[in-house]
Amino acid sequence: MAKRFIFRLETVRRLRQLDVERQQRALAEAIHRVRDMDNYIGDLNRELRETMHTDRGHQERTTLDVAQLRTGQLHGGWLRKQVLVSREELSRREKRVDEERRKLQDADKRLKVIAKLKERHATRHRELVNRAEQAETDEVGTQLFVRRPGDATHGARNVSPDASHLPPLPPRERLGVRV
Repeated sequence: MAKRFIFRLETVRRLRQLDVERQQRALAEAIHRVRDMDNYIGDLNRELRETMHTDRGHQERTTLDVAQLRTGQLHGGWLRKQVLVSREELSRREKRVDEERRKLQDADKRLKVIAKLKERHATRHRELVNRAEQAETDEVGTQLFVRRPGDATHGARNVSPDASHLPPLPPRERLGVRV
């Protein structure tokens, strides 16, 4: 019976798989932060529109309250500044997402290298097992042929001890047997 295939770099493969999973979580967290910032900017823009709408409503009245107009302008200016600062932060977070995505791709490449190596080792193992099984089958067949029942000598063939009349055997390397 053939030996079972054991991939000696399985621990490395598992570590690289864990690295890929860690990078996936980091990427998901970075994407979540970008969405949060995008939602925050949307909220600021909505509040800015509402403030501008409220200020216009105050201006349409017959009497103007300067303090209320000034407060609306200050609040609108603060909101605009917050939108700009938040957009800069959004840009930084998007760069972080790109960086995390690149790290994930690198980790995935390293994992695929190990997976290909594992497949090559498994293929090589299958070929060796098949070759060994074929050699064993050939040997059994040869032994059965040599020891056929019904021969006059009961399994021993009348072969002269001098085998000079036989063609030379091919080198072992050509038969696929490793020395």
